[in-house]
Amino acid sequence: MEENRAFAFQGSGCAFVPRLLEAGVYTDAAVPDEEELVWRAGRPKADYYLFHCIGGALKIVCRQKDYTLQAGSVLLLGGKQTVEVAAQGETRFTAFRFRCQKGKPPIRAGQVYKRPVGRVEESFYTALFAAKEPLELLACHQLNLYFALLTYEWLDAPEKNERKSAAASAYEADIRKAVAYLQTHLEEKIQMSELARELHLSERNFRKYFTEEMGVSPKAYLQTARLQRAKELLRTPGQSISEISESVGYYSQFQFSRDFKKEFGLTPSAYRGGAEISCTEKAINQKTK
Repeated sequence: MEENRAFAFQGSGCAFVPRLLEAGVYTDAAVPDEEELVWRAGRPKADYYLFHCIGGALKIVCRQKDYTLQAGSVLLLGGKQTVEVAAQGETRFTAFRFRCQKGKPPIRAGQVYKRPVGRVEESFYTALFAAKEPLELLACHQLNLYFALLTYEWLDAPEKNERKSAAASAYEADIRKAVAYLQTHLEEKIQMSELARELHLSERNFRKYFTEEMGVSPKAYLQTARLQRAKELLRTPGQSISEISESVGYYSQFQFSRDFKKEFGLTPSAYRGGAEISCTEKAINQKTK
């Protein structure tokens, strides 16, 4: 039989208590009109904006500084600044405006954070898209609580991209060209050595600078991009799984199925049949259809 236990908690300052003002969900490369944007200037004043990239890639410009968000990345910015947002390719992202009722967010403004989907994130999005307008008081309190907990969950893994070398920064534009090329040539057999040669880099330096800039190796980035595209095609009728695997650069359907299951936890046929990958994915699909 277990012994009785007691815990003593020592306070660590004022807890972060947010009040969400607006939430926006955006899909694909089409960003809506200025009037519909959550981060549009002129709306009721907010202390902060928060952008969360669910899938694809997102470029954000604020005070002449560029930020690139990959899937799973989040960025906090001051709410009194002008922000420009550009989706790159097939992108899903959310944007939030909020005020601080107590304390400040645990994550730093201007710092990109990235981590795998956690339990709090799944619970937050499930609650967000289950809520009906106008939101009841209890639903508002629940979402504010989840949002506060979510910022602590994101705090666990800041990206290391801010520490990239000066050499990598000098080749940032070239790496962006490489990313654009990979995104538009998914169906081709791409040799990284040839791509590096086009950029006048050794293959070793190309891999190094690419990884510092994007957070993953060129090979890993290409595979993720192919699988994300395949995921979208699987929900679109007209192509067999074999045809889809070939259209995104796989020459072995077995390898494609294995990589897809490893990435998303489901086989391509199961996903095509309607199975959902995660609560987060399910909630966003329901909201954006």
